[in-house]
Amino acid sequence: MILARRVKEMLLPRAAIVETLPAPYLTTTLPDYLASEFGPQRYHRRREWAGRTGLYEPVVNGQRVWKPIGEVQYVTIHHASMGVTALHPADMIRRIYHGSTDPGGRLNAADVAYHFFVDRNGEVWEGREADRIGTHVGSHPEGLNNRGNIGICGLGSFDQETPPRAMTEAIVDLCEKLARYHGRPLMVRGHADWVGLNGFRPAGGVDCPGRLDRAVRLARERMARLFLPETTLAEAPPVGEDAPAVAGSVTPAPPHVVTLGE
Repeated sequence: MILARRVKEMLLPRAAIVETLPAPYLTTTLPDYLASEFGPQRYHRRREWAGRTGLYEPVVNGQRVWKPIGEVQYVTIHHASMGVTALHPADMIRRIYHGSTDPGGRLNAADVAYHFFVDRNGEVWEGREADRIGTHVGSHPEGLNNRGNIGICGLGSFDQETPPRAMTEAIVDLCEKLARYHGRPLMVRGHADWVGLNGFRPAGGVDCPGRLDRAVRLARERMARLFLPETTLAEAPPVGEDAPAVAGSVTPAPPHVVTLGE
C-alpha cells in the first residue's frame, strides 16, 4: 500500500524530468527570494513575530536537533490552531514556538516545528530557518521523515471548516515558488500521507491537514504543469471555488487543541 502511494505521488521517474527552470538558489537566499516574489505586504520576516528581544530565538544545545535539512525533496502541508478564536497570526506563531520548544513537551524542539506559516489572508510568515531540519513529521529513527522536507502550516483548524480561498491560493503559490527556487519539482504531501513511513504510526492517527488536503492536490497539479507541461491533467476548479469568499473581516477558526507536527 505504501509502495503504491509512493508510485502514485511520482508523476514521472526522477530521471525523466528535465530541469529547465533557472535555479535562484545559486544567487540568492530562500528568504530573500520569497520576499521578492510575494512582496512586503504578503511576506513576513521572522522578526515580525519573534521581535528582537531574543525570547523567540532557536534553542540550540546538545539535546535539541539543529541539523542541516539536506537536499530538499518534499513539501508537507499541515494545519494548526491555538484554541483561541481571534489571535493575530504573530501571536499564534509565538504559541506554536512555546509548544514546540517546551522542555517538558512532546517535541522538545530547538524552534518552531514548521518552516513557513500561511494565515487566513494568504500572507506568508517565516518560521524555522529553511536550511534546518524541521520537527513537523514523526519518524523513527528520529528525524528521518523530516530530512529534505519543508513544512508549511496553515494557521487554523480545518477538520470541519473549509480553509479560506486566500490561504489555499497562497499555500499553492508557496509550493510553486519553493520548487522554482530549487529549480526542480518537489513532492507535495499532506501530514497524513507520511503515516506508515519510517515508523510514523501515531496511536490516534493523523487528521492533518484536514480540508487543506485540497491545497495538497492543487499544489501537485501546479507542480506537474510547471515542470511537465506536456502532461495531460484533468482540469481542476479554480483554487478556493468551493470556499467562501473572503471579504471584510475574516471569520476566525473555532477553538481547537494545538496541533504540532508529530
